[in-house]
Amino acid sequence: LCSLCGKTSSTNWRLNQEHGRICGNCFTKIYGREIKKETLLKYSNGELKCAHCGYDKNINGLELDHIEGGGAKSRKELGSVGGYHYMEKLKKLGFPSGYQVLCSTCNKIKQIEVDPKGF
Repeated sequence: LCSLCGKTSSTNWRLNQEHGRICGNCFTKIYGREIKKETLLKYSNGELKCAHCGYDKNINGLELDHIEGGGAKSRKELGSVGGYHYMEKLKKLGFPSGYQVLCSTCNKIKQIEVDPKGF
């Protein structure tokens, strides 16, 4: 059994120091949260909060923002659609500059005010 979700079959079992034997799905969720936290901490100078309004209630309300726009182009250049795979690639590149942490509301407002079609 997966110690987190109770799943009885998986083709990708993992051992986790904190949780023991877990399925591949639970491992992916845990790893995704860890890389997101590490990336957002890096781009928010050690404080998980929005660079614009200061929101810090929940990490799930925070997003990585391309300061100068061009997020779609950047993701395409790195061969990633986004999410933790993109953050993983940024880590491998040494967390390059040009990013900031915004809450989802501020990020959406920025997209609308800068370019109504998004960027």
